Amino acid sequence: MTEAVPADATYTDGKLYTLAVRLPQGSHTYYYQTTDTTSDAVTTPSAPLYVADYLFTPTDDAYVRDGTYASQNYGADPLLEVKSDAVDYKRKSYLKFDFGAFGGSGASSAKLWLYVTNAGSSTSRTVKLYATADESWSETALTWSNAPAGSTLIRQAAMNNGLNKWYSFDVTGYINSQMADKKVSFLLVNEGAANSQGIIGFASKEAGANKPQLILAP
Repeated sequence: MTEAVPADATYTDGKLYTLAVRLPQGSHTYYYQTTDTTSDAVTTPSAPLYVADYLFTPTDDAYVRDGTYASQNYGADPLLEVKSDAVDYKRKSYLKFDFGAFGGSGASSAKLWLYVTNAGSSTSRTVKLYATADESWSETALTWSNAPAGSTLIRQAAMNNGLNKWYSFDVTGYINSQMADKKVSFLLVNEGAANSQGIIGFASKEAGANKPQLILAP
């Protein structure tokens, strides 16, 4: 169990507030207390709030690049890059997750969260999320030349060039189809027209913060 540092916030009467917290997989108990600033009265709930979402980070992730870079490996890079461009400048990214610690036989919700840290000046690009049938690849050996093809299109999303923000893909259906071994492999690719300013970069598991997350709710 990890105890988080308490966070203070000021609220206005009559409004609804949401607090988002990202934690490792497993069950977590939340406690809160409120203080009335006019009377200093403290209210603590009689029972703790309880959630049981599971958070997984990738076991492997990497981007690959085509052309003269087709044999190079970028598994240690802090970015997962996606770009549709001329030869030598195309990039696509891969992520692999093992969610064996998920306790249920099915998820009511499953989302892949990615954090944008880099983007070209193009105002939009469409990123497609595929599953790959081949899950045997390793981030230390993956290259454009040996990277598996996408087998199942799960979602696609138009992404602007906003930096420092989270994007999510709903992968509930696909995750539930993989409950037998509880392992998945994803491909991120832009299949649109070549665009030298269309690159987008997500934080990888090697990044210092905001690593990719697969969040499952029982």
